[in-house]
Amino acid sequence: MLSLFKKVKNNFAIVLHNMRQPVNQVLIENEMRSLRAEIRSTMPSNPVLQGARIYAQCDEDGIMFEILVRVGRIVPLSDAVAEFGASDGLENMTHSLLLNGCSGYWIEGSSDKVDYISRQLGGLEFPGRLRVVRKFVSLDNADEIASDIARFSGTK
Repeated sequence: MLSLFKKVKNNFAIVLHNMRQPVNQVLIENEMRSLRAEIRSTMPSNPVLQGARIYAQCDEDGIMFEILVRVGRIVPLSDAVAEFGASDGLENMTHSLLLNGCSGYWIEGSSDKVDYISRQLGGLEFPGRLRVVRKFVSLDNADEIASDIARFSGTK
């Protein structure tokens, strides 16, 4: 009987945990709406108001697009992008830019995540489109990485 009670208790704990996830998401979305309303009333040109999630973890995609549009009005932009900490490639800020014609350079320190990208894409390098590098970025290799990005993207 005691083992049955423990099993029911453990299953109940799992159910409660799973129920909290959607509730937490609703609370987060409500807070985001409230913050956006406050920003809209005090800073109507803030790029945060353009937030939209395409592939990034939250609404960074829309914010990034808005910032690029604004910067592009001042200086010409290349179509090359780099992602430091690309994760598994599914939820990052440059994913949507790649799908819209930019060339990309993804840097990720996790072997597991780079292996996942390689399996999903069938490789790690697609000339003129995407290069994925497994590397941790540090002060010691920052210049080397910047040079490799420039060579790959054709900006150097």
